Amino acid sequence: MTFLTQPLLRGFGQDANLAEIRIAQANSKIAEYEWKARTTMVVAEVMKRYYDMVFTHENIIIQREGISLAEKLLEDTRKRSKEGVAANNDVVVAEAGVYQRKEEVLSAQMQHIERQNALQLLFRQSKDIMAGSARLIPADGLTSDLPQTSRSTLMGLAIANRYEVKQAEQFINARDAQSKLASNQAKSRFDLVASGGLHGLEGSTQDSYSRAFQSQAPEWTAGFQYSLPLNGDHMKATERLAQRQQEQAVVQAEKTRLQVLLEVDTVHNRVMLDYQRLEATRKSREAARQSADAELKRLQQGVSTSFQVLQLQREYSQARSRELAALADFNKGLSDLYLATATLLEKQQISVIQEPPVAEAKYEPAGPVYTTVTKPKTANAEAPPAKPGLLDRVGGFFRRKKSSGQ
Repeated sequence: MTFLTQPLLRGFGQDANLAEIRIAQANSKIAEYEWKARTTMVVAEVMKRYYDMVFTHENIIIQREGISLAEKLLEDTRKRSKEGVAANNDVVVAEAGVYQRKEEVLSAQMQHIERQNALQLLFRQSKDIMAGSARLIPADGLTSDLPQTSRSTLMGLAIANRYEVKQAEQFINARDAQSKLASNQAKSRFDLVASGGLHGLEGSTQDSYSRAFQSQAPEWTAGFQYSLPLNGDHMKATERLAQRQQEQAVVQAEKTRLQVLLEVDTVHNRVMLDYQRLEATRKSREAARQSADAELKRLQQGVSTSFQVLQLQREYSQARSRELAALADFNKGLSDLYLATATLLEKQQISVIQEPPVAEAKYEPAGPVYTTVTKPKTANAEAPPAKPGLLDRVGGFFRRKKSSGQ
């Protein structure tokens, strides 16, 4: 006998039969976008900590140049003191200036160590730190190029690329499928029921099958089956709840888009202001250099003191440090801008790809497996030998057992 049941109300159509698949697909996409978003945030954090390390590294150089200026001033002051042009107190002031610059260098070195360790925290392992105290040396410097991209273009990129927006859209799809399923399940059950078969009766089993296939006693039935659920109120309430959740998903998606646009606006304005600040610090540094040079000439002419020269030289070093800090902040702002528009991985030429499933595997993985690629492999590079899977190891174990006769 063959039985056939075709739902005509409850359980009819793709909305009812594909709802679970659609929800699972949406949840899989949401998990994928969440993983990519976290990966992008980690890359952005690495970049910003790297810029902090570059700042401290360059700041050490600035402070050491300050020592050179102070030592040269001390040497000139001693010569002038021997000639009777400078007072003995000027020599003491110049010596104090040298030690003060050395103190500032030590502080800059400590700050550099702290920034290095903060960066290493993101990619080092404890065994690497215990093996040695190797220090990082910056390979790339800081950029002062302002990207020529309009605010509207940046916002368009953010809406199109941000993983939060894509997650919200997939969440709407999941809620829509759930709402359609709940609406279908709230209906009464009305099914078309049919059955058919062949019967045969003889003295043996073989003859009975033969008579059945000769249509000795065919049987066909068809009809309708209707059932009304007693918990109709509960099903209607479930349907209304699913509809409200779908509406909330739409509202939340709009709120997410608004947050993304406002974030882009904030970061864009911050980058523009950081660039203006960088320009201002450059002019301030140049003015401080001219003031220090002019005061040094006045000292050589005997109309100034070592103290005044040291003060202006220190202001010049501080102006250079402020310019460097503004440049580092500008670069960190660019990282935030690329993060806000979800173009950071593209800017850094980092690709996130999904690995193909292993051919020997007899099961589906619980979720997608990703690898981060920063450089393409060369054509001559040899692929590393594949590690045996669980099934291979188990199979090898039983083969060894069989060959040993155990």
